[in-house]
Amino acid sequence: MLKHQAIAAKLKNYIEEHDLPHGAKLPNLTTLMELYGTSKNTMMQALKNLENSHVVYQVQGSGIFVRRRQREAYTPLFQNTAGFFGNFHEHIKHQVLAFEKILAPPDVAQNLKVTSKDSVYRILRLQILDGAPFCLEESFYVVALVGELPKSVASTSIFSYLRQQGLKIGFSDKYFDSVLLDEKQAKALELPPNSPALRLEDIYYLNDGQIFDYSRTYCQAKFFAQSN
Repeated sequence: MLKHQAIAAKLKNYIEEHDLPHGAKLPNLTTLMELYGTSKNTMMQALKNLENSHVVYQVQGSGIFVRRRQREAYTPLFQNTAGFFGNFHEHIKHQVLAFEKILAPPDVAQNLKVTSKDSVYRILRLQILDGAPFCLEESFYVVALVGELPKSVASTSIFSYLRQQGLKIGFSDKYFDSVLLDEKQAKALELPPNSPALRLEDIYYLNDGQIFDYSRTYCQAKFFAQSN
């Protein structure tokens, strides 16, 4: 094991043993160099390893912070969702089923790290592939972070719009598992209730580590079975 790998492993163990939460600030680079008795280049390599492993994130001018711990009973995705969808992504069209500003439901508030008194945009979109329902996507955006969203952006790329407005989008956590669709989800996807589906959950962060979007997407299992 190379020195920077050994240091990365020690720092990861420290984070886990002390159960440091998401957003906990670690010592600065100089202090870490002193603690682990290593050079700047080696320490930077160790931190880069931890960034690539989704253990920490760095904010220029602010410091080094702990990333959200992995969930139990979920499989993490260490690639972007577009890559996971493969060639499907280029051909997907969106139909907006709901666009509303609401108070964050408890489970949504927990994922967004806000309170139930905070306002979020709830956007429900049907993803259509070759004229047929493909996935049902439900997204929640923190109003205090994204500002006022015009309804028209819901049928296009919301992230492109946010970037144009100056929002600095950073990284994301992605998980998937298999579920059975409830009646409303199944109806939107033109399937019988309790049909199997692949559920993707995405948590998106700004460059400074604040969570601005939580999304859950339910996709017909047959598309992925056919693609394998």
